[in-house]
Amino acid sequence: MRCLTLAHGLISRGWRCTFAGTAETQRLVKAMTTSDTGFLEVGNDGPSVLIDRLIAIHGSADAMIVDHYGLDKVFETESRRLARSVVCIDDLADRGHDCDILLDQSLGRNAEDYQSLVPSGARVLIGPSYALLRPEFSELRHEALARRIRQDFVPQRVLLSFGATDAQNVTSRAIQALKEPMFSRLEVDIVLSSAAPHIESVRKLADVRTNTILHVDTDAVAALMAAADLALGAGGVTTWERCAVGLPSIVVVTASNQVAQIRAAEAAGAVVVLGDASDVSVSDFIEVLQRMLSDTERLRAMALQAASVCDGQGCGRVVEELEKLVGRKSVGGSLGRHN
Repeated sequence: MRCLTLAHGLISRGWRCTFAGTAETQRLVKAMTTSDTGFLEVGNDGPSVLIDRLIAIHGSADAMIVDHYGLDKVFETESRRLARSVVCIDDLADRGHDCDILLDQSLGRNAEDYQSLVPSGARVLIGPSYALLRPEFSELRHEALARRIRQDFVPQRVLLSFGATDAQNVTSRAIQALKEPMFSRLEVDIVLSSAAPHIESVRKLADVRTNTILHVDTDAVAALMAAADLALGAGGVTTWERCAVGLPSIVVVTASNQVAQIRAAEAAGAVVVLGDASDVSVSDFIEVLQRMLSDTERLRAMALQAASVCDGQGCGRVVEELEKLVGRKSVGGSLGRHN
């Protein structure tokens, strides 16, 4: 989704963008095939063969944007036959890159982490100030934050969002906790994909709890985050989305690559980390909800700290850096490699 956000940011500046990915990517991320972007279906050929195919189909491009944990400098070097410039998106710092721009939007990461992994002249963009978020997050930021830091603030709305598919069904445990009588006054919004394996069990739980709405395949995530007073969710890019609107969060680790950045967000005072998804219980949710909802002073402080971590304008900054790189003001073309 971060590549899709970047593509839309580029398109708004006059660029033409085409995605290259597998059929599975196209199936899961249908928005990649909307009318304003193209999509080239590719397989798992070796780097040289794949680039040959892309050149034959697409021709040349001003930039190749690579966002894939399974690709490294071998593929990126081959990409230079197709594109004038190469941009890599990473957050692991565990392999070498041949790129002109390296983007890692993680909190707590340093440019030095990539010093030996990128060419000496590469521009390294680090931190949530470059987070690739849709513009509505920054647009809703001021009003949402102003409400949360008022002295008479009382939390009334909770958002549950443990990833689009929530394979470990953390959502059901959170709903069960919120069914406790002490939380009955709270309004609850749940965000989930229609592809989630446990969606029917979540739907049944949501149906029996009053003041609860299940939002399936919604495009209104930013508005839901802005309306919420507290979030229970996963790590990943959604951490920066919540921070952009100043939303205090209780975070559950759903993937190992989330650990470092959400621990950094916790150290910054923006989130509370509850634990790993496989270990968190209904009683854990009950305890943390009681503690957090009764401490409005802490929630106000967390809202301010979250907002200081990310302002939601990172996509515009990345587009500016890319336009400087290719020497274009408002027009161009790019090819994104995504799997």
